[in-house]
Order: sequence, then structure tokens, then C-alpha cells
Amino acid sequence: MNILIVDDEPRHRRGMMNLILSFRPNDTLTAAADGEAALESIREQKPDLVLTDIRMPNMDGLQFLQQIQNERPKPRVVMVSAYNLFDYAQEALRYGASDYLLKPIDADKLRTMLARIDDELSSEARRSREADELRQRLDRSQFVYRSRLFSAWLNGSLTEEETQEFDAILEPNESGIPIFTEIAIKDRKKREFAAERFVRELELKWSNCGSAVSFVLDVWNNDFLQAITILRRGSDLSFQERQTMIAAAKQMQSEWEAYGRIFQGFGPLCFSLREKGGEACRSAVEAGRHGIRESLGGPVFHDELQAPNLRSEKPFSDVGGEADALAEDCLRWIEEHLHEDLTLERAAERFFFNPSYFSTWIKQQTGRTFTQQLTEARMHRARLLLGKGRRIRETSEACGYPDTKYFCRVFKKAHGLSPAAYKHGSMLNKATQ
Repeated sequence: MNILIVDDEPRHRRGMMNLILSFRPNDTLTAAADGEAALESIREQKPDLVLTDIRMPNMDGLQFLQQIQNERPKPRVVMVSAYNLFDYAQEALRYGASDYLLKPIDADKLRTMLARIDDELSSEARRSREADELRQRLDRSQFVYRSRLFSAWLNGSLTEEETQEFDAILEPNESGIPIFTEIAIKDRKKREFAAERFVRELELKWSNCGSAVSFVLDVWNNDFLQAITILRRGSDLSFQERQTMIAAAKQMQSEWEAYGRIFQGFGPLCFSLREKGGEACRSAVEAGRHGIRESLGGPVFHDELQAPNLRSEKPFSDVGGEADALAEDCLRWIEEHLHEDLTLERAAERFFFNPSYFSTWIKQQTGRTFTQQLTEARMHRARLLLGKGRRIRETSEACGYPDTKYFCRVFKKAHGLSPAAYKHGSMLNKATQ
């Protein structure tokens, strides 16, 4: 423990310090001659425990006890006195003293009291850590659940109960402006990066022009984090407000530069997010992705993409440009999540599409259905892994097939031979080269 001894008699201070060190040699001890000096010492040294005499000049022990009521952290205080007076003890306990010792000090009583207070402090510290950890887990759970509700809302798959919960976050028929944010996290900062803190920072920065609420869209192998912030407001941003948002974006980039580069896109004002939120969010993503491709230094607004050959009247049509780039994003996302349980519905939700429209759109953009695209990507990875000598079961799981037998059937159908035969042939070819 870190213990402060307060007594106006030097020999009493030395005697108390020597006595404590005789049976607690690892404790840290400091001393003060009166209450005023003790008050200054606890603000600098922050002791765990104060042993203070009652009768002292300048500021006595009881006055000192009253003065530290608002100090944080507040140390434990034990009053030490040669006076066995009930009134003194009662007043000391009323102001929060942990105990009351009489002079001359009984070594056994002092040892027992210090051990008890040490145990109490350790228990308090443990409970405080556990409470902090619980709060962090609850915050993280709420954070993840809120983002899941947002994705389900965009995808139109909220249950009745979830709809009521989401209404508490975004009111029905609420209007606002969606803002897309992506940060590319540096390798050396991946462990330090805190998604929850980053998203709270987004809400704080964008609240200059309205009430803001943010949701995580995706985290790619902890390499990227993408989020959507809904800026609640009933009117579009004025020129001056745009400048305010640009300044806020630049400030955030500067503050988070150590973690990675940030790109942002502003969607259009949507008067009914419940009805047209998906389209507005796609416009925000489109603007942000344009900034990433062009390596622009600040946020991109949706109406800055209205120049010819950049964006058609229908979002993500097949005229090329942004639509082709979005298709590339979809294919890259599929590649990065091959080992997971990928479905058309999940991919549509990720890119703010209705599943049936997404199915048609992806075939228009790539010439293949979503299932064909997914299977080909998985088979390509399987060939690479088997060619490197990976076990069939490991390859199956890495390609998103938990059932190895099913993986073998799909592979044989696609290649005309089993994974084992393909692997054997690859090994023979390498051996003969």
C-alpha cells in the first residue's frame, strides 16, 4: 500500500513509519506535519491510506478529514489519537474515517488493521475492474446489436419486436443525411484500434449540423472498418454547413492519422429514411468509394458525382463507371469472405440492395449469377490451396464448405476429378519440373 503518516511530532512520525516497515517492508510511506501539508501530499502522491493525528496546528485531523471528502481518488483515513474520547471518534466516523487508533500504538492491532484495509482495497479494485469489464462488454454488445438492427432495417427484415427497438434509435419516417466512412487500418495499429470509440467519434464530429447516430457496416479482417452515420435533419446542408463538415472531416483525419487513412461520402437528404434509406445510403457509399479510387483528400458529396460518365440517373445502372466499381467491390468482398457462410441475402444486405434486385444486378454486371460467382471464386481458391499441398479438409473449410463430402462433390462437378486426384496431379507436376 501507499501510506501517508500525518503527525506534528517528528518522533511520532518516525516511530509509526519504522513500526509499519518492520512488518510491511514493501509498503510505500510518506509523511506530513499537519493537515495542510497532508492535503497537498494526497493530491500529488495519491496514497491509499492516511494515518493522521487529531490534534495538530494549522489544520487538525478532523478538519483534514472534512477537506478530503471531494478528493478523487479519496484515500482511506484512520484517526490516531492519545485521547480516548467518544465525541472525537464519533465525529471522525461521521466524516468517513475507516478506523480509530489510540496512542501508544499496539503493534498487533496496527498490523491487523492494515491487513484488513489492504484486503478491502484489493477487493474494491477487483470489483471496479470487473464492473469496467462488464460495462465494456455491455457497450460492445449494444454496439454490435445496434449495427445489426441497422442492417436488418436497410434489408427490410426487421421483426415486429426489432422494429419497436429500432424506432427508439431512428423514429419512423425520420429524415436525414447518410454519411459513409471507411478507415483503412494500418497493420501495426490493428490491435490498438477500437471500433466503438471510432464510431462514437463519428457521431461527435458530425453533430455540428444535427443529431447523429452511427452504425458499423463491415469490418474486413480488421483491415478496414466501414460505417454509416445518419445525420438527423429536415433540410439539406447549406454551403457554410458543408464547409463545417469538411473541416470536421479533416480534423478527424488528422486525429486518427496514426491508425489509418479515412475516406467519407455524403449522401442526399432523405425525407423518409424508412422508405428510401437504402438508396440514400448507397449514394453515400458511392461518393465515398469514388473518393477512395481517386485518392481525394476530403469528403465527397453525392452531387459532385453528377458529371457525365460518372453517374446515371438510376443508381448503379450498367453504364460503367461507378456501377463497375461497385461490382468490383462486391467481388472483392466475396473473395474476402469465402470461408464464411455467404448467401445472396447477406451480400444484398451488405451493399444495401433488395435481394431480388441484387440478384438481377450482379448478373448484369458480371454475366454470372451470385451463386455461380461464389462457386467459381471458391473453386479458384481450392485449386490454389490443393496445389500447395493443403489437406482436403483444411481446403474445404477455407473455401466455406464445412461438409468435406459436399465440397468434394462440388469440386468434382466443376473440374471432372476429385480434390485428391487434383492434388496428386499437382504434386506430380511439381516433382517433374
